[in-house]
Amino acid sequence: MISFLTGQLALKRENLAVVNVGGVGFKVTIPISTYRELPREGEPVTLQTILLVREDDLSLYGFATEEERDMFKLLQSISGVGAKLAMDVLSSLPVSRIVEAVQTGNTALFCQVPGIGKKRAERFLFDLRQLSHPLLLTPARPGARRSPMAAATNERVREAIEALLALGCKPQEAQNAIAQAVSLLGEEAEVTELVKEGLRHR
Repeated sequence: MISFLTGQLALKRENLAVVNVGGVGFKVTIPISTYRELPREGEPVTLQTILLVREDDLSLYGFATEEERDMFKLLQSISGVGAKLAMDVLSSLPVSRIVEAVQTGNTALFCQVPGIGKKRAERFLFDLRQLSHPLLLTPARPGARRSPMAAATNERVREAIEALLALGCKPQEAQNAIAQAVSLLGEEAEVTELVKEGLRHR
């Protein structure tokens, strides 16, 4: 599995990037949201990646953030959704808007994606809500890149939510409890502290 690529951006197009890593050019399919975050050609770049292996093809997909990559995986876990449609969704909607749609039940947002009508949007929403993935429970903020501290904080929040889910909490209950814990303990609190405090607010 190729988890990420760091090298020189040799070529960029709206749906494609070529990254030169030690003299080897890796062709990476990207969504438009990632294209907008790319530096100029010839400059250093890092892409979060996932390799899809098929019988007659190896395809590498790249993303500006881990959230985009995780959402790509989640979208493909929906019945009938392949890599192309998942990329179309990410090209039309930032991760924050997808999370918003799931949390608010806004099917109209999915209808903005070419090829997705009302019925399919409703199915998207239903299937994503069944996943109870931390990415869909933690409010996503606009902006593709985060500071190391923000990334660490968000990761701790996700782990704390996952812990409450494992303890039998419902998704919304776990999210609200950890949000309360963060507001009381601060963003630098450890996962164990967040879980303990969260249990008090179930």
